[in-house]
Amino acid sequence: MGADARQPGEMQGELVLERYRTGDNMDKNGDGRIQYVLLEGELTHQDSAIRTEATVSILTVGGAPLELLASSTAEWERGIGAAKMDAWLDQFGDGIELVLSNNDDMALGAIDALAERNMLEGGPMVFGIDGNDNALQEIKNGNLDGSVVNDSYGQAKGILDIARVLAAGGDPEESISGLNGKFFMAPYYKVTSGTVDDEIERRERLDEAHAG
Repeated sequence: MGADARQPGEMQGELVLERYRTGDNMDKNGDGRIQYVLLEGELTHQDSAIRTEATVSILTVGGAPLELLASSTAEWERGIGAAKMDAWLDQFGDGIELVLSNNDDMALGAIDALAERNMLEGGPMVFGIDGNDNALQEIKNGNLDGSVVNDSYGQAKGILDIARVLAAGGDPEESISGLNGKFFMAPYYKVTSGTVDDEIERRERLDEAHAG
């Protein structure tokens, strides 16, 4: 049970490219490059390395003129992400134009640091991965520019569907999409300000159905 570790990194890169190509003023200082910082999970964690490589690869191939100012591990945690971002703001100030984060909690930490300095308005764009509930709210508030949903609801449904088919004596591989041998892979998907309300409503419906 799980998801492709490379897919969310690629989708995060696509989210940034979509904003870059729409003409949003990502290059705020007009120097022809996008200065960015990168919040990484555990350096020894495979998903962290894969997400980072996939995001940067998509942006590079897509023609985004990137310049890395700094990167550091924040151990997947919001508080550490805030501390790292605060230090980078001391160092680079408003020279940071983009924040990429391996997960939402670290991205939310970056937003906390920006909020403390009243830099949310006109500050760097921030992108995360996971699509957790707090991240959805910050997308709705206009503070997080996008995330990639790690579909825990889809994973849970996959488990239930497999159990039902097995209980009926059937073969799950014949009827369940995403199942490959012993592995069920739930695909990631992107969420932005244009789709966040639909995603919030979807979760509310699923929660109500589960409660019932």
